[in-house]
Amino acid sequence: MAAEIEASFPGATVELIGGGRGDFIVKRDDEIFWDKRNVEGRFPDDGEVVARLR
Repeated sequence: MAAEIEASFPGATVELIGGGRGDFIVKRDDEIFWDKRNVEGRFPDDGEVVARLR
């Protein structure tokens, strides 16, 4: 997924932070675009995160 985001948004940097709680959160400039644990309840399908970031 990091590669998909970086390919879709040149100059983007994806930071992966291990936590061990099952969280999967995608943020840009402190705005949450995907939150597996607290909102969506699942991992995104291919292309879903990129579509939301656009």
